Amino acid sequence: MVYVIRQFAGPNWAPATIAFEARYTPGPETQSRWPHTRFLSGQKVSWIDVPISLLSLPNPVKPTASGPSEREFRRIGTDAITSLKMMLPSYLDKGPLGIAEVAEIAGTSVRSLQRGLASAGLTYSRLLDQVRFEKGADLLRKTDARIIDVAFATGYTDPAHFARAFRRMAGITPREFRENSPRA
Repeated sequence: MVYVIRQFAGPNWAPATIAFEARYTPGPETQSRWPHTRFLSGQKVSWIDVPISLLSLPNPVKPTASGPSEREFRRIGTDAITSLKMMLPSYLDKGPLGIAEVAEIAGTSVRSLQRGLASAGLTYSRLLDQVRFEKGADLLRKTDARIIDVAFATGYTDPAHFARAFRRMAGITPREFRENSPRA
């Protein structure tokens, strides 16, 4: 969404507030890239502040009858991957987004998203696994939520599947991870 608004407002525009429906809060590194943005978590809906003055700006891209071509889509770089890692956790509790939906949100084509991920040594599946693991680890570390609730919050419908995936990433079970992690 920020990318879409930046097409109208300019490349340096940033929202005053970004709210997440999930309990997700961006880490210090992400927040340092958005120094004038306030982050809210646990909201009833996800949203960003857009000044009303931006709503009347003309569209800088001239639409074509056949839609945008591959060249009109922006290339996805590591900043976009960081943005995806920041955005994806807020959707996990409703089930993960498909790659086509994520590409649309990122303002790129599916193929460009795949190329960008490949250049970073990732696939969409691996990126999603990383995001799910990081959110799960964070919940296990910072909350007393039951493991089944952590599984559902990270997009798994089966806690056993969550436990297997977590063990594959961490080398230990979610319970062992919680027991060995300092409380944040």
